[in-house]
Amino acid sequence: LETPRYSTGYAALFNCIGYTSETHMLKPFAQRVESTYQFLLATAEFANENHDEIVELKSQSDKFVSHQKEFALQWELDTTQFREILFKGFKAEFPTSEVTGKEQLRYNKNQPFEKKIRFYDHYKPTVLVEAPEAYVIPQAWHEVIERLKWNGVEMFQIKENQLQELEVYYMHEFESTPSIYEGHHPNSIKKMDKVDEKIELRSGDWIVLVNQSKNRYIVETLEPQGVDAFFVWNFFDSAMQQKEWFSDYVFESTAMEMLDADAALKTEFEKKKVDEPDFDKNSMWQLYWLYRHSDNFEPLNRYPVFRLNDVSQLTN
Repeated sequence: LETPRYSTGYAALFNCIGYTSETHMLKPFAQRVESTYQFLLATAEFANENHDEIVELKSQSDKFVSHQKEFALQWELDTTQFREILFKGFKAEFPTSEVTGKEQLRYNKNQPFEKKIRFYDHYKPTVLVEAPEAYVIPQAWHEVIERLKWNGVEMFQIKENQLQELEVYYMHEFESTPSIYEGHHPNSIKKMDKVDEKIELRSGDWIVLVNQSKNRYIVETLEPQGVDAFFVWNFFDSAMQQKEWFSDYVFESTAMEMLDADAALKTEFEKKKVDEPDFDKNSMWQLYWLYRHSDNFEPLNRYPVFRLNDVSQLTN
């Protein structure tokens, strides 16, 4: 399993064959260079001899993916499928380390062995997603838009403001790794909802149609559950932070107007004060609760890339 963060997994997003040459650190440097060189020669020779078939298979894959609707975003090892391979190794020994005084792994090159072992190389999808007709990316997220362009994704900008009903994700629970990994704190989603919501789109916002050979790259980076989605790599962290606030002495009159205009809201508010004594004693909590129910409260933890299922409803 090679996810998009690795060169081979990245190449696969574009229906390309990818390799990582990983010569072992225990081999002498000259042997490592020579083996990599010979691998490159063999790869070039194979590509030259089979270029027609490679080009045709790439073309077929591009055509298939451009019409693909369902995509796998996460995987797990399928332990029911395996094949046997011949493993060549050296006997492992654990002499006492002169440095630590503890056991230390060593390979005895005077005792080579061969052994049949099980090789597990099948994975099954655990998260599947139905792709929309298009994704909508507000123009403010320029770093994401730039990367889509770098990777040859076709997209266009809408020319006028418009209100559209879109599918929207809300991240109710997610975690970031406590330690730094590759300069980031990758996010993982614990709880997420998808709802239909009317969104005000602005002239210049981007539309990414899911009808192209880059579909795997598009879906696996823009769907937040993707193993290496832009959401995972912190591109949308600022959207997960509450930024708007209120001043209690200014909001007081607005809160009163809300209660006067909405009997159901007032009933819910009064009931909460009765049911929760601590809430009843804290005026700031009460105003904040009303603020969260007001039109002034911005959507919290709303994922800023939206799903559009009917492109024909756009006006341009």
